[in-house]
Amino acid sequence: MNLLKRLLWVIGIFILIVVIISLFLPSNLQMKKSIVIDADEDQIFNQINDLKNWKNWSAWSLKDESIFLDENNYSKNTIGEGAIFTWMTNNEEVGEGELKILKSNQEKIETEINIGFSPINSQWLFNIANEGVEVEWITNIDFGFNPFSKFYGLFMGESMEKDYDL
Repeated sequence: MNLLKRLLWVIGIFILIVVIISLFLPSNLQMKKSIVIDADEDQIFNQINDLKNWKNWSAWSLKDESIFLDENNYSKNTIGEGAIFTWMTNNEEVGEGELKILKSNQEKIETEINIGFSPINSQWLFNIANEGVEVEWITNIDFGFNPFSKFYGLFMGESMEKDYDL
């Protein structure tokens, strides 16, 4: 009984330490990348605005292209506001989730990805530049006060950075 009591104390202290440390961790993660693409503005916009085109450039396509090949993964409308793409795979790097286009116009596309914890919100901004079109991709994740999500966020940034660079 004494051993069980000590074990419970150790576990309790460990959880308390995790919660206290998490109070000092950031509650959100923001990533930004931009690139200037020498192409027509409509062509670039349509690549992002049509979820069926994501297989052409998404980091997930390099990890598991099969998720983009199943027509059942797409909503009836795959273009613009309200379009939805769902996937499920055994590949740990891709997992399962849902991507939805929340807003769409020529200047900005807003998306939301749900992969089992805090929603991942992204914006795609399009600006005319001298060399073509500047595309800026901004991703925000709000972890709230969940201490385990905050710790996960420390490692998620590095993983997302790799996906941005693909």
